[in-house]
Amino acid sequence: MHWTVNSEIDAEKYIIERSTDGSAYTAIGEVPATNSGDYSFTDAAPKDGRDYYRIREQDFDGKPTLSVIKLLQFNSKSFVVRLSPVPTYTHSVQLEIDADNNSPVTATLLSMTGQTLKVFVVRPGTNQLNLDNFSKGMYFLRIRTNTDDTQIRKLIIQ
Repeated sequence: MHWTVNSEIDAEKYIIERSTDGSAYTAIGEVPATNSGDYSFTDAAPKDGRDYYRIREQDFDGKPTLSVIKLLQFNSKSFVVRLSPVPTYTHSVQLEIDADNNSPVTATLLSMTGQTLKVFVVRPGTNQLNLDNFSKGMYFLRIRTNTDDTQIRKLIIQ
């Protein structure tokens, strides 16, 4: 994470805190105040799922000031999606999914306004999607696993 401080009067250090529930925070690192105004910290071991972060500025007199809370989502079991060719001139695309298991995956074709046009049930590996019934234009393909991990790809039919 990266943050900028406008005024560092009497700032001793910045304590980075993490929570998985948004209420119970634990210190995971410290950065000494250098009056540079520009700081960064990397969480070397983020937790899977939702991680809430905040920065506690600690003054020399012991007075703390809390930052706003930022939420980040981590998933070590993520999946990789490849879609080709984009654009397609043949009304057919190849969808490759690398996932940790062989559970069914849904690939939902969406209009530019988010309307569901077609739902394909596919599996990890290589899949051919037939788009013969769809006119030329731009679409989105939302790929969702059975654990609700989701990725969206732009798809263009020429």
